[in-house]
Formats: sequence, structure tokens, C-alpha cells
Amino acid sequence: MIVIGIVGLISSGKTTVCETISQNGFKVINLDILSHQIYESGSSAYKEIIKTWGKDVLDDQKQISRTSLAEKVFVKGSNEISKLEKIVWPHLINMLEEKLIKYHNEEAIFVEGAKILNSDFVKYCDKIWCVISSIENIKNRIFLSSQDHKNLLERLKSQINEYTYLTGIDEFIENNSTRQDLNNNVKLLLEKTRKEYFNDSK
Repeated sequence: MIVIGIVGLISSGKTTVCETISQNGFKVINLDILSHQIYESGSSAYKEIIKTWGKDVLDDQKQISRTSLAEKVFVKGSNEISKLEKIVWPHLINMLEEKLIKYHNEEAIFVEGAKILNSDFVKYCDKIWCVISSIENIKNRIFLSSQDHKNLLERLKSQINEYTYLTGIDEFIENNSTRQDLNNNVKLLLEKTRKEYFNDSK
């Protein structure tokens, strides 16, 4: 089994790439979606987050509002981001390990996450594919897809600083053209992977 991490800036197209990967028969683990369980009411992370940032991060149903939490964390800078990561990541790593065990019979598993490379998540990946897109295109996607522009732009700014120094990327997937072009690029990489690791040209 090979594990391939899918990284890239926010709104670069990671999820779109992973949709194509999934449509071609591969298992995909989305770390962001997986982390939603960690924030559930009553969990240890839930209690620690409220202790750290207060009850105003809760919504009307007493659940953690990721938007409100983002306003506390991403706007105030790297120290607050680090605090949140120290709370969430240990639980997320355990959940990732459980998923990898569950899918151990798969030929390849893809793990989507923006911060795989500069974290302990990287040790679970044999290869890293990075989705790249121009900052102009990324900003356009942010404004088209969400009303929460301020928080997303702050996250983008934080990620740009981190990605400037990243190493260890095995493949780049460009996403500055059409959806079809992106799909074709992904399919070519999947075919290359099949031939390289599984002696399979289908």
C-alpha cells in the first residue's frame, strides 16, 4: 500500500483533485472533514477549545462554530494557530491511523490536508502531490465560493508564508485552466502511479 498526501493552499483545488482521484477508484481521506468529529460537543478538544477561546466560539446549539473559532485563531496570528493545532492534531492523527488500518488492503490511499508537510502527518505519506494555482485564481475562488472572505484570506496569507519554505514535494498539479485540464493532469499522474507501483497500465 502506498499513501499519497495531497497538499496545496486554500482554494487551490485540492478537493477537486481528490474528487477525480475518488472517481477513479481510490480511497481518499480528507483531514478537514475527519476533524469535524473532534469538535463535537462534550469531547476533550471541545472543552479545551472553550477553555482557551471562550464560549463565544459556540453557536446557538452550543456547538463550536468553525467560523467564530477561525476569527479568534487565524486573525490573531501564528501563536493562536499553533494552540489550536496542539489541541486538534493528536486526535486527528489517531483518527488517521484508524482509517489507514481500515483501508490497509487498498493499493493506494490519498490523504488531503493543507498542512501535511509541516506536521507529523507527513510521516504517514510515501509521496506528496501539491496542487498549485495562481494567487489571483485562488482569491477569485474564495470570493466566489464563500461570504467569509476575511477569515479565508487570513488563512491564505498564513499558508503562503508556510508554503514558501516547503520541501519534499514529489509531484505538482497545476490548476490554472479548465476543470477538464485538471482532471486530465490528475489522470495522467494516477496512470503513472499505477505503472510505477502496481505494474498496471489500465
